[in-house]
Amino acid sequence: MPSSMSERNPDIVSEALALWQGGELAAAEEKYREALSQIPDGHPAVPHVRGQLACVLAAAGRNAEARDEYSRTLSEELALCDGENDAAVRAIRYLFSRHILAMQEPVAALDILLPARPRAGPWAFTFLEAEIHIAIGAREAAESALQDAFAIADSDEARQRIQAKLTDLVNDRQDR
Repeated sequence: MPSSMSERNPDIVSEALALWQGGELAAAEEKYREALSQIPDGHPAVPHVRGQLACVLAAAGRNAEARDEYSRTLSEELALCDGENDAAVRAIRYLFSRHILAMQEPVAALDILLPARPRAGPWAFTFLEAEIHIAIGAREAAESALQDAFAIADSDEARQRIQAKLTDLVNDRQDR
């Protein structure tokens, strides 16, 4: 057995992922927790496994627990990497922010997202920022973020999605 991780751990994580994808959330949670118990603190795999556990908890509607796991994942990623520009940090901030927005806490979601928002992409970060601004009621900031997202969108499908949201925002403003 390697000193850093159980040889079975990748199999446990694969099993957990298959269970999650199959909708067996309780069994997936159990496997993710088992995997985490076998990985030493500080190992680079910990935040990735914990992030998946957070997603499972969110899918199960256990929002407070998911929030705690997302928060721990973010702290672990920040401890392992070079800061906010790290792809793993941006990914967890994005997922964590989406979760908090779904919990109807848009100000907290924005606070989580903004430190990792890249100024030149990907467009999904800027689109999420716009959605959060809409939830807060900051329509001008939302419109600006949507325009930024449109400018950096990397596909016609993305631009159509952004344009639809921008049109809805403008029409909503005209209806007021």
